[in-house]
Amino acid sequence: MQASSLAIVDTDAAIRFLYREKTLGDYPSIADIRVAVDRLATSP
Repeated sequence: MQASSLAIVDTDAAIRFLYREKTLGDYPSIADIRVAVDRLATSP
């Protein structure tokens, strides 16, 4: 169940979260995306 719930995330929010302190030319790594998704999934 956890794996499927983790797959259902607001990707747009995750990307906005990643880009809030980056310039347009900076692309987040897969690891950064996973960290952001985990943070969003566990945020209250």
